[in-house]
Amino acid sequence: MKKVLLVTDVNNLYFCVRKKFNDRRLDYRKLLEGACNKNEELYRAIAYGILTSDNLDKFIGMLRAVGFETRYKNDDPRRPMSCDVDMAMDVVQMLDSVDIVVFATSDADLEPCVNYVKSKGKEARAIASNVSRELRAAANHCREIPESWLLEAAEPVELHGDGDSDDFGSPTGRDTTNVGS
Repeated sequence: MKKVLLVTDVNNLYFCVRKKFNDRRLDYRKLLEGACNKNEELYRAIAYGILTSDNLDKFIGMLRAVGFETRYKNDDPRRPMSCDVDMAMDVVQMLDSVDIVVFATSDADLEPCVNYVKSKGKEARAIASNVSRELRAAANHCREIPESWLLEAAEPVELHGDGDSDDFGSPTGRDTTNVGS
């Protein structure tokens, strides 16, 4: 069975899904399920993000509850923040342990990492909404997030399968109701 590493840029997915699907949110459980095909197993799933406020505990807790390891860094107003280098370093470090790397992002900045994965004889896939032209061209396979992977507009996320649910809002912690496209 082939092993799959899923690296997810949560902030990027939030904004690209929101833009394409009119403020709807991704169901991260469905992303995990969709990362692997038949005869593949998930090796690790890592979600990367930027902490822009203090109210992300529930959202990060939900990511962990559905099966993601989380790697968030604190926002630094003195310089632009990105998870690209962290994602790329983890991919390079784990590449010998996997057969396939799935990049859940639309960010063209990861094109060099995708090309590196392929140069080592591994498969590189991209999953997102509005995947950049560069990432789409570099990946072995590219999949747009289907509408069936989204939560309903006001649908809360069930945490543990026991009816305990919560509405997690934005993974950035920002009020995005008036943010322009």
